[in-house]
Formats: sequence, structure tokens, C-alpha cells
Amino acid sequence: MFKKIFAQANNIPSTNPIKFALEACRFKKKLFFKSLGLLIICVITANLVPLATKGFFDNVELLKFDQIYFYAILGFGLTFLAEILDYFYGIYATILYGHIGQQARTDAIEYTNKHSDDYFSSNQSGLISSAIMSTRNISGLLFMHIEETMPSLLTLIISAILTLTVDLKIGLIIILFESVVAYCALKKTKTIGRLVKRHQEIKHMSWGFIGDVVANVKLSKIFNIGRLHLQKVFKVIIKHTRSAESMWLAKEKLIIFLDFSDVVSRLVAAVALSYLYWIGFISLGDFTMIFFLLGKIETSLQNLVNMIERYQTTRQEIAVALEKIIIPITHPDSLNAKKLKLKKLPSIEFKNLSFNYNKGTSKQIKKLSLQIQPGEKIGIVGASGAGKSTLFKLILKQYPAPDGTIFINQKDLAEHTKDSVRANIAVVSQDTLVFNRTLEQNLTLGKKYTKAQIQKALKGSHCDQFIKDLPDGLQTKVGERGVKLSGGQKQRVGIARALLKNSPIVLLDEATSALDSKSEKYIQDSLQKLAKNHTMLVIAHRLSTLNFMDRIVVMDKGKIKEIGTHQELLAQKGIYYKLWQHQCGGCI
Repeated sequence: MFKKIFAQANNIPSTNPIKFALEACRFKKKLFFKSLGLLIICVITANLVPLATKGFFDNVELLKFDQIYFYAILGFGLTFLAEILDYFYGIYATILYGHIGQQARTDAIEYTNKHSDDYFSSNQSGLISSAIMSTRNISGLLFMHIEETMPSLLTLIISAILTLTVDLKIGLIIILFESVVAYCALKKTKTIGRLVKRHQEIKHMSWGFIGDVVANVKLSKIFNIGRLHLQKVFKVIIKHTRSAESMWLAKEKLIIFLDFSDVVSRLVAAVALSYLYWIGFISLGDFTMIFFLLGKIETSLQNLVNMIERYQTTRQEIAVALEKIIIPITHPDSLNAKKLKLKKLPSIEFKNLSFNYNKGTSKQIKKLSLQIQPGEKIGIVGASGAGKSTLFKLILKQYPAPDGTIFINQKDLAEHTKDSVRANIAVVSQDTLVFNRTLEQNLTLGKKYTKAQIQKALKGSHCDQFIKDLPDGLQTKVGERGVKLSGGQKQRVGIARALLKNSPIVLLDEATSALDSKSEKYIQDSLQKLAKNHTMLVIAHRLSTLNFMDRIVVMDKGKIKEIGTHQELLAQKGIYYKLWQHQCGGCI
């Protein structure tokens, strides 16, 4: 039973914040139950103190000193024991608290990484980051229940029972009054909950919008639209502020109501109990115990209502965040997917392949068939929109291939996991993506390489030529999205990554498009060396890039129109011949 409480369903995190928090405890179940057990014993022990208090004052009134000493020691002993238990609970809970927050963010990031490119292209990066970071409060959400809800409920129940043991009528009156207060307070918390959810949705939208503006600040400056963007940001902030004002106003009304009910209940109780003691209906011990219990009931009720209000605030924040992240993966691996293992130089085959984005009527790939031999170098050319980059996305399993099949060494890619397929492929794209980290970290991407391997990759990609001029060499930070590097330098970094990864399949998508003629010559040499022990596919608009290809494929509107060597295609005087003539014999 307990396994189900902590386990993820089909390795998918729950969108229920409390269940999500419990799932984050799945590696610390023993610590969770130790903490919970200590807290329960501590709360029960602390709530037995009023019994000792009643016994003490009853015997003070009768001057029974042996009983007075007994109940004094009992009360002190129970209080001391509760403090000791609370101390050890605090140690266990602190460790558990930190672990839950860490594991929750790990789960959120891990699941987010499984989403397809469509998810990231449809959602602002600022909004996604905001949602992931909002899960940091998941520890506090769970501990609200552990440290506040459960103790407050136990205190209310025990205090109500003890009140009834003194006098049934008095106990029922107190319980009835506090029930009315609780009902009214809970109604107000529901209103707060709706306002909180609206505020959290506006907050995530605001952060996403502001993050987008900051990320594209250079565009604002170039087109002189900074003031226009500031006006839009101002409107977003105003909307966010107004939603916050509505939320806090509702919270303030709840606080005033609870404070007023507390004052009224204590004042009425003081007058009524004094009268009952004066007429001899209750003893001094009863008076002390009831007034003490009333205070505990009021305090526990206020704590419970305040907790519910804070719980709703935190829960809505996390729930809205999880709704942004924990959505169905659009292109998941099949349940029986295997790991792709390549023990020899791979062949690649496209068989009757057809594909279109978002189930549209226009197909980017149309019944394409192509066989690539192990170690063969294939160039792919064609006008923009011909389907070249789509072909690469299908090989990388960024999208499934619903019609047709892709084989690597006669193994159907659809039957293998995305990660294992991508582990066997190195990619150099036209737009090399970099992190705002050091150059070395951008080269290794967190993997371990020897200094000799790194230096060899730097020399092969000619990165060593510009690194020597950087202030901190490989430890130079490249800035947001690599703003401190030129386009050509970033592409050399991309080539260095491919050389380091040394995968059996290499995909080059306009890998030399941002290089000058001199740099391109150097890169051509290094790519030819790289090509010796790899199966390589190269997309290029600059046809000079393809001078070492075994075959060149010409695509148009998702179909292969021509295929052959450079000389064979020129002799056909078809599409490739026209492209070559347009580029002045490939010399530009």
C-alpha cells in the first residue's frame, strides 16, 4: 500500500502537488515515517499537559501537597518529553525537507527534458523556467500538513474530548461556537483559493513575457522599440499587481475575522466561567483546564485556517506550475523500446518515408527511399523547404515517422529509445547552441574527456586559433546564447563537440555556413579526417562543402529528384547543374 503512495504512475510525476511531494520522498520512505511517528507522539504528549494542570489546581484548592507535587512533576515531565521528541523530529525533518525540494526539482526537470521540440517551441522558456522553480516550495507544502494540519487537528480533537470530560454542556457549547467560526473561515478560504489560482496564472504569464523581452533586448535596441516593449511590460506588471491586491485584500479580511472571533470567545468564556466557579458549578481546576483548552482550541483553529489559506496559495502556485510541465509527452518511446547498440560502422536506410508536421495536408517528405552504405558520405542539397532538415529531425527521433521506416544497420529506429539513437549520432547545426558557461563546459557538455582529447578536437576544428586570443582561454565565459563569440566561432565549437563525441553517425546541417573562405578550407580538412570512420550526411547550400561526398542527393518538395556523384549530376544538367551554375561553379 505504502509503495503506491510514494511511487510514480508509469514513471510520470503526479500533477497533484501533495502526491508530487510524496513521490519526491520515494527514496527516503524510512526517514518520512520516522519523522511522522516522532511528531505524532510529540503532539499527543504535549496535549496531555492540561490533565496535569487540572489535577494540580484541584489539589491546590484542597491543599493536598503530595498530589500537588505529583501533578507538577507529571506536567513538567510531559512538557520535557514533548520538547525532546520535538528536537529529534526537527533533525529528521530538516534532512527530509531538503531532500524533497531537491528531488522535486530533479523530477520536474527530468520530465521536462522528455518533451518534444513542439513543447519548447510552443512555450516561452521563461514560463517553463518559472514553473520548474516554483516546485521548490513543494517541501513547505507537504510540511504544512505534517507540522501544522496534523498537530492542529489532533489538538482540536484531544482538547474537545477533554472539554467534554469536564462538563458535557460546556463542551458542546464551545464545540458548536468554534464549528461556526471554522465554517465561516473555510468559506473565505475558498474565495482566496480562486483568487490565488488566478494570481499564479497571471504571475507565470508575466514572468514568461518579461523573460522573453529580456532575452531579446538586442532586437529591441536594433529596431528602437524599447519604449514600446516597456509600455507592454508596464501593462503586464499592472495586471499582476491588481491580481495580487485582490488576493491580499481577501486574506486580510480573513485575518480580521479570526482575530475578532478569538477576542469574543475568550471574553465570553472568562465571564461565563467566572460566574460558574462563583456559584460552585465548577472547580478551580475545571476553570483553569477549560480556559486553557479554549485557548488551545482557538489557537489550533486559527493555525488550521491560516494553514489552509497558505496551503491554497502554495498549492495553487505549484499546481499551475505542474500543469505547465506534467502534460502528456507527444512523442514518447514505446513501452518495449530497446537501446540501440552499434558494433560496426552503420548503414542507414529510408524506406517509403513520408512525413508532415501537425497532421497538415502538405507533406514535407513524400515516399522517400534511400540506402546509405556503412561509412558512405552523402551530401543533401535543395531549395529551402525541400525537406532536408526534416530528414535529420526524423533520424534524431525528434518526430516519429508514422509512414515508412528508418533503419540503422537493419534495426528499425521506431523500436529503439530516443536517447540510445542520439547517443550514436553527432550533430553540427547551422545555429550552434551554447550555454552561458565557460568555453570548456560548452565543448564537453558535462562529459569527461582527457586534456589530450580536448586539445585534439580544438586543433581539428581550428578552435585553438581564436581561443589563444581569449582573456581566460578555455575558462572564458561565452555569455548568454554565446554573444561573446562570432557566428563562425560558435560553429567551430559545434564541430569540436562532434569530434569529441566521435559517434559512428555524423549529421552536418550547414556546418560551414558562417565560416569565411580560409576557415572553411581548414574545416573541410578536419571534416574529411572525421569522415574516414563515420557514416556522414551533410546538408549544404554552399556546394563547395560537398567536394568529398561519395554521392549527392538532390531534394525538391520532399522527394529525391536526382542522385549521383558531383560529376554525374553536372552531366545530367538538372537541378544540381543549375544550382552549381548559380554559384559560379561552386567557387563562392
